[in-house]
Amino acid sequence: MSGVKRWRIINPNDSNAATREYRFPQNPEKMTSPYPKKSVTSSGTPRGRILLWQGGTGAQQWSFSGPILNKKHLDDLAHWVYDIRNRLVIEDHYGRYIGVYLTDLDAVPRRRVNRYYSHEYTVNAMVLTLRYGGDQVPDKNSLGYLTDEDEEYFG
Repeated sequence: MSGVKRWRIINPNDSNAATREYRFPQNPEKMTSPYPKKSVTSSGTPRGRILLWQGGTGAQQWSFSGPILNKKHLDDLAHWVYDIRNRLVIEDHYGRYIGVYLTDLDAVPRRRVNRYYSHEYTVNAMVLTLRYGGDQVPDKNSLGYLTDEDEEYFG
């Protein structure tokens, strides 16, 4: 499967290069849209015109899912969801940097002979920021909570 960009989770608060990042052994098979919904309200005027107001966007609920390959895969996902208690960045296969807070992991066992850790997982998250990678966003620190040291990851 050459050319497929593997998802990764990055902890911008971890300065240890060995524990700062998790690369998925296999990309999730499904995901919901990480794009936030616009906050728009409207009202009518006495002359019949419609006025629109757009507020700030809130956090978007997001989920992604796929198969668990082995015990290490399950343990790694559980570690990133439950042991890391701060904002994280997920880089997906499109090169988008998605600022998230992971809220829960649901791992449902599948019946497979000789594959004890065969599960389907779903990770739920709150999307806090979203930007495209590459040349579309010249400011590499536009996620706000990343540091200058992240240049090696996003450069």
